[in-house]
Amino acid sequence: MTLVQAVAEVQSWFAQWERGSHPAPRQILSGGELVSGDMPALYASEGLAIEAWRDAMRREFPAPAKGRINNRLIWVDEPRLEAFRITIADKGQTHRIADDRYVVTCRFAVEPVA
Repeated sequence: MTLVQAVAEVQSWFAQWERGSHPAPRQILSGGELVSGDMPALYASEGLAIEAWRDAMRREFPAPAKGRINNRLIWVDEPRLEAFRITIADKGQTHRIADDRYVVTCRFAVEPVA
């Protein structure tokens, strides 16, 4: 699954979606809602991070049995995939790349459809 496909799936759960601003947006990452002071969960592959983000959004907005949620989704910061490069330093302070880790993050708001 690509990030574009995951975003399209999430948007399909709502009656409307748009890009915009909101005074109190929420933030959801691949590991769920980020609590102040927490570090985000990092995933070994882009695909795992994308699926975890979609699942976190699904936990926040369980799809109704029939049709779409009668709310409007506002993307304050659209979902994006971020990569973190993990490095290891030896005693001589020579750094080498150990691995890359990934997370999807977004900020959004949900309001009733008027």
